[in-house]
Amino acid sequence: MVVAAALATFGLSAAAIGARRGDIADAGLGQRLIAGETWSADYLRTAGGGPDRGECGTGRDLQDSIVRLRVVEEDLAAGRVSEVDSALASLSDLVERGLRCSPSQPFLWLERFWLDALTGDFGPKSWRALETSYALGGHESWIALRRSRTAVPLLLAMPDALRRPVMAEFRMLLKDGFVWEATQLVRRAPQPLRNAIGDELLQLPAGARERLNAALVSSGAEPFELGRMAETGAGAR
Repeated sequence: MVVAAALATFGLSAAAIGARRGDIADAGLGQRLIAGETWSADYLRTAGGGPDRGECGTGRDLQDSIVRLRVVEEDLAAGRVSEVDSALASLSDLVERGLRCSPSQPFLWLERFWLDALTGDFGPKSWRALETSYALGGHESWIALRRSRTAVPLLLAMPDALRRPVMAEFRMLLKDGFVWEATQLVRRAPQPLRNAIGDELLQLPAGARERLNAALVSSGAEPFELGRMAETGAGAR
């Protein structure tokens, strides 16, 4: 499935450069994972709570789902097929509980979208989950980095109305200096997607486009999009 392949790596395994610690509820294990700490999957399997922890209001739903998400990532990366199904089921239960208890958490909605895509349970409700995540958390860098890694590769498949917030946030990350992260998305994109991203990046100031162009060239990326941007690059720096 194309969507599942695009989302096979969600991005928690990379350090959250520029993540604001205040964006996460407390200094628990979930936050430490977001900040780039590494823990064994065996330890994480026993850490945190579960979907049967009791009533809402503990404030731990986001933290626990982040921990469980890392377990899924580790199992997928290691090819532990026998563990993946149970890890996904545990994560899904946590996300569903979290959305019932904390429906204003944008990362939980992003996890819901990712789970739908990875498990094949994908449909209009999945796009609505992604749209809700964007609506609830458009300015949090630790979420924005992962959301762009998740959404930008699917730009050509998503509803037109959803493309606007997806690319607006991608441009925001570029303006905020996340050039390396943007370069990794663009350089791996197939040509139709690269063209679509290039069209959107024309809205950036020329200086930001030039920084991205330089990073693409340095990474050995195909220069076609660079030329297209340069021809139209008369914006203010």
